[in-house]
Amino acid sequence: MNYVLVIIALVFAGGIGLGMMLPGTCSLSFLYWLAVGIAGCCMMLARWKGFFVVGSLVVVAILGLMRFRSAEQSFERLYERASHLHEVIGTVVSYPNISEQYISFTFDPDDIPAKIRVTWFGEAKHLAEQSVYYGDRLRLIGRIRAPEQFADFDYRGYLARQGIFATMTIGEGKDEVEKLGVGKSYLLRLGDLVRHRLLARLDRSLSPAESSLAHGLLLGDRTALLPQIEESFRQTGLMHLLAVSGLHLGVFIAGLWFALRMLRLRPAVSYPIVGLAVVVIVWVIGPRVSLLRAGILFIFVGMGSVLADLGIILRRWVNPLQGLAAAALVILGFRPNSLWDAGFQLSFSATASIILVCNPEFGLQNWIHRVAERVPFFSKPVRYILTLLVVSVAAQAGTAPVLAYHFGTLYPFVLLSNLIAIPLATCVLWIGLSFSILLLPQLLSPVSKMLQFTLGLLIDVVEALSHIPLSALVVPAWMGMWLVGLVFFLFEVAVYSCDEVSSTW
Repeated sequence: MNYVLVIIALVFAGGIGLGMMLPGTCSLSFLYWLAVGIAGCCMMLARWKGFFVVGSLVVVAILGLMRFRSAEQSFERLYERASHLHEVIGTVVSYPNISEQYISFTFDPDDIPAKIRVTWFGEAKHLAEQSVYYGDRLRLIGRIRAPEQFADFDYRGYLARQGIFATMTIGEGKDEVEKLGVGKSYLLRLGDLVRHRLLARLDRSLSPAESSLAHGLLLGDRTALLPQIEESFRQTGLMHLLAVSGLHLGVFIAGLWFALRMLRLRPAVSYPIVGLAVVVIVWVIGPRVSLLRAGILFIFVGMGSVLADLGIILRRWVNPLQGLAAAALVILGFRPNSLWDAGFQLSFSATASIILVCNPEFGLQNWIHRVAERVPFFSKPVRYILTLLVVSVAAQAGTAPVLAYHFGTLYPFVLLSNLIAIPLATCVLWIGLSFSILLLPQLLSPVSKMLQFTLGLLIDVVEALSHIPLSALVVPAWMGMWLVGLVFFLFEVAVYSCDEVSSTW
């Protein structure tokens, strides 16, 4: 079965979804023994293949249901307690987001079985002197309350799925932040320290507008992003550029892979080197879901390629869609509540769509090569433009239903925006990487000027695109479900058309 991990991941996610929709009438012990009983029957009746497969998938669904129930938390009592809290002692358990007005981070109190989202307001100079890092032990005094509820967004539920029961603001009156030492992982703390150094270098070398954009593009921190720039990216459907994800990681991996292949290194050597680079990037930027998904996907595909290069497995067994399914299983295994988060759905739907479109079985890649070969002297630029167009169409087709369902928005001109903005963003990423690792002051100055110019050009282009009429359309949430069917239909039409065109060309 070529897509066994894909089927298992879908069934496991279905079990989690079932747990979210059904009330908790079945205990974990009952579900456990039910799964054991069905697994035992499957083993005894293994010679009936159909029964064995169906029974095994039922067991996987029950495991997903059990994982959700084991992670399920009720914060009702903590919501009532939140308004009576003013002082907490605990540990910073996230990479803090930094702007000139505030620092925000996730805080794990010692005596409360849930986390708090902390926002510390203050003057830029004071906040710079009192920097907070991952693993800091703090004593906080401020205003704590249950998360607000919005008419169009379940903010309380969104935070609850991350194990957060309250928000805390610091910076008024007698509020206080006292450092008590260091706890938690020193390795992640070191990664956060490196990230702080890179953010400070960007702030010193670039103007405020370009620096705030560089924070988001290079390190995934949108806290300092100027409101007008953020609105331009939102209006054009380019917010994915500001969330460090598979696109950013793919740009770095592609360049490093090209360099290693130029050195004629075997995949068995190149993949571990690139894998180490992926680990370093995740370590510095932080363990974000979108970045972890891309990193785990690469690790699974890279491991398969190494085993194939060594002759241990067949090359055709290496399937990116299987790697994506494995990444989904890992993330849902650790955080089953993330299934309903828009970020998780956008990340996986976009990646799955791109992998499907780029699958050689569907013939789209062959069609691109055939079209490019028909244009003498410009075959490589045509191939690049067509590939970028196909990938953009695939990503937008995959994410459009999610955007319509969660945010009630569609972006009619997003393909045009991507065709212009992604090449510029790619330049920013590579210049920014050079800027981050350079140590010689003589080289740092010209590279910073290049980065400043490219960032400024990207800002101007996105702002110009945002002024196109009807660049963002408001649609009802039900249209998201309708778009799912439309996307599948158009995909089938595209595959059939490419087969027909390829046969005639």
